[in-house]
Amino acid sequence: MKNIIKLLAILPLVFLLSSCCADVQKEQLNNTSNSKTLNNPASIAINQSTVTARIEDVMLSSSGGFVVKAFISKVEENPAYQSIALAGRTYNLTPNFTLDEDKNIIENDERNVKLMLLAKGKPGDEFKAVISFENYNGWIIQEIISE
Repeated sequence: MKNIIKLLAILPLVFLLSSCCADVQKEQLNNTSNSKTLNNPASIAINQSTVTARIEDVMLSSSGGFVVKAFISKVEENPAYQSIALAGRTYNLTPNFTLDEDKNIIENDERNVKLMLLAKGKPGDEFKAVISFENYNGWIIQEIISE
């Protein structure tokens, strides 16, 4: 008789414990499926910064393109755009040329002419520009501002 009472007391405990374990498994499964969506890269909001920068290096590629390694000395805030550039940092800036339908640089475009002048820049030369950050392209020089 004592064994039957013990058995009747243990059976509900086993049932309760097994149901708790089942819920944990479901929760772990849900967490696993949710973590897949969190692994996607975060997208950067539309941003734009007007900066004063100093050329540290100009890296030319064999294809004729170039990247300017520039120290950002000043960032001017624009209330119309989020600014994520930071003064006191060095960025590799790629020019964003205006292209024709065949994806060739339009050589007589005023914006492109100013961007091309950066390729001839020397370390220590200062310039003022509008830059932005794009997810897949990195830091981009949108335009050079003449003073």
